[in-house]
Amino acid sequence: MNSQTIKQTNDDRLQKYIDAVVEQDPEAAHADRAQRRLVERLGRAKSDAGTGVAGRRWGWATAAVAAVLLPALLWMPGPGSALAFAEVQRYFTDFETLTTRMTTRVGGKAIVEMTIRIDERDRVRLDSGNGFSYVIDPNKSMMLQLFHDQKQALLVPLAERGPDAGGDGLDWLADIREFKGQAELLEETAVVQGQEAFGFRLEAGGLDMTLWAAESGKPLSLQMAGPAGLETRLSFEFDRPLDQEVFALAVPADYGLLGSDRSDDPLD
Repeated sequence: MNSQTIKQTNDDRLQKYIDAVVEQDPEAAHADRAQRRLVERLGRAKSDAGTGVAGRRWGWATAAVAAVLLPALLWMPGPGSALAFAEVQRYFTDFETLTTRMTTRVGGKAIVEMTIRIDERDRVRLDSGNGFSYVIDPNKSMMLQLFHDQKQALLVPLAERGPDAGGDGLDWLADIREFKGQAELLEETAVVQGQEAFGFRLEAGGLDMTLWAAESGKPLSLQMAGPAGLETRLSFEFDRPLDQEVFALAVPADYGLLGSDRSDDPLD
């Protein structure tokens, strides 16, 4: 993942969203959600203010302020904005291809480096340098393991892996896809992959995550902190053209198939 440079606070974005209010109309669904949130907040605040004369005066003043602030609330993503994070989250389900480079470090020392490629059919290829590659095809319920140094291959039906087989480096993807909690929008921005990036902090899968995304919502990188100084960083590239052969389950001709005389080739 590219180094990240802290650049500015999100307060600097206020004028940008005010300009957006002037230039365009929000979608009806966004307006309805914002209005409901505003009414709920006003109701709670009015109840706290009491029902006397002071409370009534406060209520009129709040109504006047609300009429001015409501359009801005439709557009400006504040800390913990579920709508803003939902836009980032959507990229992890609505892609044609996703290419990820993942590095795991302990005490600052890299112990695993891996390239992960996924297509819209959820087929996956994981390559760890010249060590090994996994090709996982959930549509055929099969995983091909290639051990490059030994020139050996192993075909494993996914049903035989068992519930404790692990996620092969993909648990983070399921955690983000299924996340329904509150993501905290960080005050600082950063420069990631040469772009201004906005950070979200969340806890998913028992890990502390910081997800950086471009203003469009496209995710750029993810940092995960684990126990005992374990840190994993991933960079993302969406919809990069991929050769379909990278997801093939065919055993290379110069590889031996463990547990077989190669009389039966796998589905391809």
